[in-house]
Parts: sequence; structure tokens; C-alpha cells
Amino acid sequence: MERRKVVVLGKYDAGKSTLISRLADNAKNVEYDGITVSMDIGYKVFGNKKLYFFGTPGQERFKFLRKILSEGLDCGIVVVDSTRGLTREDMEILEQVKAMGVPYMVFVNKTDKGELDYDFGVATVKGSALHGDGVNRVVETVLAMT
Repeated sequence: MERRKVVVLGKYDAGKSTLISRLADNAKNVEYDGITVSMDIGYKVFGNKKLYFFGTPGQERFKFLRKILSEGLDCGIVVVDSTRGLTREDMEILEQVKAMGVPYMVFVNKTDKGELDYDFGVATVKGSALHGDGVNRVVETVLAMT
């Protein structure tokens, strides 16, 4: 069985933990007072691939964990909150992932509450992690990239 490391990145409260819990039923995270302060992890088997999902914390003070958790990744998912628009921090995360030279996609989250029209130049899926909208398309996209 092929194993793949997928890292989910994004700023604070973009919906990374919620997305991972939709992608992997066995997802676990380290949180304090409802906020992820370390990482998320979960896995799921899709055919002959076992995808391991790692989520990075979004707070600026945990920025160093993005680099650590991204070591050896096969694919990245950048989660952007459509209700906040595209921010400087979003752009920094996108540039960081792009510089890694690995396949990545963008999940524009919370589209049930607001729209964000932007050409990210990579595969992009719009939806709502909370409601499960677009999650199957995220899986299809990741499987195609790995």
C-alpha cells in the first residue's frame, strides 16, 4: 500500500481541523479552549493509498510548526476562509507551500457564509468543511496529485 503525507495549512480559524475531521474519521488534534495549539492528525485508506493528514496550527506564534510538519510532505492543502477574504498571511502560506516544490491545492472554506473569487493558479475547491460540502472533491484532487 502506498502511503502519502498530506499537510493542511492555513491561518487561524480557517477550518483546518474541521476539514481533517471530515477527511479522516479517526482524526485527533491537540487543542486548548477550542483552538488547535499543536497539530491535527488522521489517516484514511483510498484504494491502494493510505493518506496521512497533518494539520498545522494557524496562530502566528506556532508558525515554526508549519515547517516541521511539512518535512517530507507529498501534497499540501491550503485552507482559506472565504469570509475573511485573502489576507497577507494567506499569501505568505501560499508562497511557502509553492516554494516547497510539491503539488498543492486550495480549499476555499466557509462558502456557505461568503464568497471569495480569486485565481490561485492551482486546483481549487470551494465548499464548507463544517457541512461537508466539497470534501469529496478535495479527496479526488489530492488522490490525483499523489
